Amino acid sequence: MLLEFSIENYRSFRDRQTLSLLAGDDPAHPASGLLQGPESMQILPSAIIYGANASGKSNLLRAFQGLRNWLAVHSDLGPDQLIPAAEPFKFQTDLRAQASSFEVYFLAAQTRYRYLLRVSPETVEYEALFFYPQGREARLFERHGSSYEFGDYLKGQKSAIASLTAPNQSYLSKAARNNFQQLLPVYRFFSVGLMPVSFLDSYMDQAYLSKITAELAKSTAQDPFADTFKRLLRSFDTGITDFSITQQPLRQEHEVVMYHPLYHPDGTLAGTAGHPLGEESAGTQKLFVLGALMLRALMQGRTILVDEFERSLHPLISAYLIRLFHSPRINTRQAQLILATHDSHLLSEEGFRRDQIWMTEKDLQGASSLFALSDISGIRTSAPLEKWYLSGRLGAIPGIEQINFELSYPHEAR
Repeated sequence: MLLEFSIENYRSFRDRQTLSLLAGDDPAHPASGLLQGPESMQILPSAIIYGANASGKSNLLRAFQGLRNWLAVHSDLGPDQLIPAAEPFKFQTDLRAQASSFEVYFLAAQTRYRYLLRVSPETVEYEALFFYPQGREARLFERHGSSYEFGDYLKGQKSAIASLTAPNQSYLSKAARNNFQQLLPVYRFFSVGLMPVSFLDSYMDQAYLSKITAELAKSTAQDPFADTFKRLLRSFDTGITDFSITQQPLRQEHEVVMYHPLYHPDGTLAGTAGHPLGEESAGTQKLFVLGALMLRALMQGRTILVDEFERSLHPLISAYLIRLFHSPRINTRQAQLILATHDSHLLSEEGFRRDQIWMTEKDLQGASSLFALSDISGIRTSAPLEKWYLSGRLGAIPGIEQINFELSYPHEAR
């Protein structure tokens, strides 16, 4: 589970900003639905992020994705390849060539860890991993460039792995890929436990769909992903009663066929009619992809991060998906949902505590800040949050300048 995520000098985040999923102790906040960690820790099952266009919402989620991809997907960079997670703030002269910093505080196998990283495009300047046995911080490894220090708790061929780690590679990833058992739970938190989802273009939608259909096709009685997903789809009232997945001959792709009820002229049921998923509405296609991803997160206890959450989804369906993560009866694997959205209707949902609602704002120098609603004093529990947000009382809305705008056309020849 994710506890806190901090970034500094990354894209629009010039100064250190922290997203926390540690539950506050305000007695006005409902305690139901909180996730339970070791040492009586109470953890939020979700966080929702609002802000104007280009205020930093997507950059925050991109930071998760960039870090996760470098650790888990692009961990074996060649000598001349750049570290994709290094994207410094560009609107201040002294920071353009400085390193980007990340700090992740999380739970893996019910143990608390803190992973720190500072990277320039060419090299890892600092990397460290600490954990908390008996509640006290202890070092596992700490790296300053090519110089390493190891804690007494870390056993095995730690120095040998350090000698294999290139300047643009992560020691954590290199250890995991060399089957360093003690660090595998930490690596799996990033490679499997974090699910950053971006819906910025149709290419990404298709990439997610390909992964989902392949996984659904392999679903078995021991892993009833497909059957559970069918029940979820029926609950959305889309008219879909079933679906089938077949692999295309001589291709690695799968075809998804959706089935709807077929009726006689007198209104009696005649059977079902099937047609490809691509012929469904854009909203149904989006729901198929996002619903499957969120269900997998719930079933495996992952932390899923979704950008542009509201796109092509009805507000009631968006609220329904969120409530799955807030329900202790359904969210039994301690999954988490972090989403960025413009859907202000969700602020009216009773399931959100003030420390689950976050805002991003950008100042005149182009730097983004991040703050929780619980950081703002004077907000009572009965406050009309959607109305206050849209009126600008909570901040994080676009400052649209009222100017005399005229639309000019070229003179037409008469």
